[in-house]
Amino acid sequence: MYMLSSLAEIIGYTLCYLNDKFGRKRMMIIFLVSCAVVCLIVALLPSVSNKDGSLSWSSILKIIFASAGKASASAAFNSCYIYNSLLYPTNVRTTIVLFASNIGRVGSYISPQINLLQKLVWQPLPYIIFSGSAVLASISVALLPDPDKIKFL
Repeated sequence: MYMLSSLAEIIGYTLCYLNDKFGRKRMMIIFLVSCAVVCLIVALLPSVSNKDGSLSWSSILKIIFASAGKASASAAFNSCYIYNSLLYPTNVRTTIVLFASNIGRVGSYISPQINLLQKLVWQPLPYIIFSGSAVLASISVALLPDPDKIKFL
């Protein structure tokens, strides 16, 4: 699972090369929306286990879609730093990027607790929460200006 997660990270970071071709804002929104859709698909897939302990088709599909969600989330996370650094003028850029990094770290501290909701409340709930937060992030990015069209003094 660790190697699969690492492979998803590598694929996500490789997808960031599309930022220069299609635009940073557009690709960041696409990465976030694809992460939201894939997480929602994982939440809606039924949990079926085989009696002999082998992986069922449902489990394999969940692993594939969760890895695709991890790849798109990694691409969005990497694009966020580039987008943030281009969005603000030089005199406040360091502070803003540091603030965005700290907010991201707070989210990474909270996410294991959200994952516990899978066992305590309802199994698909963490994926629904992660999907909803990705949709909110994509709406927030859509409201921001395009960094290529901003003229600083």
